[in-house]
Amino acid sequence: MVWRKAGVGGREREVRGGRTGPRASPAGLVQGYQQLATEQLIGRQAGTITFDAVLRSNATFTDAFERILGIPHGSVTLADEPTLRLWFG
Repeated sequence: MVWRKAGVGGREREVRGGRTGPRASPAGLVQGYQQLATEQLIGRQAGTITFDAVLRSNATFTDAFERILGIPHGSVTLADEPTLRLWFG
């Protein structure tokens, strides 16, 4: 798998995944997403995190899932905005 990562000075560089490169698993990403969601729920109840921050992190995790799975952008919806508003609004 190959993806682009912004480097120093805004220049992009190729990053290759595989045996010798960065690795991530969908299972590990799910676990991280669940942990962050728990922390965000507590933070929203305490008033220490904004709803916009929840939206941004959801978008970031969605993008990461698509890249790891090698599927087109927009193919996955981890949680839509109405669901996020129900839980974190």
